[in-house]
Amino acid sequence: MAVTYTTLIAQIKDTAEDDSTEFSDAVPSFIDRAETRLSRELDHPEMAGHLQTTLAYGDPFITRPSNMLAPLNFYITEQGSRIKLLLRTEEYIADYWPTRTSVGTPKYYANYGGDRFIVAPAPASTYSAEMAIVIQPATLSTDNQTNFFTDKCFDALFYACMIEAYMYLKNYTVLELWNIKYQQAMEALQNEGRRTRRDDEEYPASKAGQNTLTGIGGGV
Repeated sequence: MAVTYTTLIAQIKDTAEDDSTEFSDAVPSFIDRAETRLSRELDHPEMAGHLQTTLAYGDPFITRPSNMLAPLNFYITEQGSRIKLLLRTEEYIADYWPTRTSVGTPKYYANYGGDRFIVAPAPASTYSAEMAIVIQPATLSTDNQTNFFTDKCFDALFYACMIEAYMYLKNYTVLELWNIKYQQAMEALQNEGRRTRRDDEEYPASKAGQNTLTGIGGGV
């Protein structure tokens, strides 16, 4: 049987053995908080997506997609060549690019105000751009019966929901058992993500500098 929002609600109520109106009314909030927790804690490559956009002359700002959780990488295209922008802090951008009217080939980008990105320097011409991002899966509801969590990691989603349910029921002994199940499921999912990211098992020689996973220095 396919896992859907409706079947998830039924499984939560059946497992908790509580069909009271109060509990039933609270179940959607359990699912909502469980989804939020998974979005914050799960690092999986299948949560990635791509944003195609354009950088206009003199405009350093890019609107951040509403369903975006975090950036992964950012490239612009100049004369047919892809150039990778480096993620920095807003303070770094301010120090590097103190004159906002100056333009050039963008080199860095940073989060700006929570709803935008800023690039530095401002574009000296129009550039096509592509950003790989981590996406917040569409929230489950009666109108949206499935998403990434139901399709790819239902066990972790279900265990997170049961944690919320037993917090609601104030049964802290059983709650700990669901916590253990949740942590085991998350560990398996994180390992699945690591396997998906494997390449030929050679250390990347990044021109950006030291490799953050191995500590080995960058390439030449």
